[in-house]
Amino acid sequence: GLTLNVEDKDSAAILIVDDDKQFAGYLEALLLEFDANITVRLAHDGFEAGKLISSFQPDLILMDLMMPMMDGFETCKSIKADPQTAQIRIISMTGYASEKNVSRILALGAEDCLIKPIDEELLMQYVSSILIR
Repeated sequence: GLTLNVEDKDSAAILIVDDDKQFAGYLEALLLEFDANITVRLAHDGFEAGKLISSFQPDLILMDLMMPMMDGFETCKSIKADPQTAQIRIISMTGYASEKNVSRILALGAEDCLIKPIDEELLMQYVSSILIR
């Protein structure tokens, strides 16, 4: 069916996917402090993220690579494989930034791979780029 997006777009919807609840909470606080027009949702694994994506329709997903059950690689792959969600921008994050992991996630469609601890300034540049189109 045709869904009309009634939200106006000077707001941004961001989904944080990370099994580290403390880190996810820190990112959420950071984003909300950065701009009041941001709506944030948290998911703690790929399955939860998948369920949230269709209802929440995020503009940007900040996704950890290493998660139990369904990791960031699988999650990214399934998001990009679905025409409904393929346009969503994905920034991956990891504490294990081997060259292999980074090239693999970029090949799956993520736009960047940020190393934890996250460079907050760099992250906010990505966030700014989705706020004002």
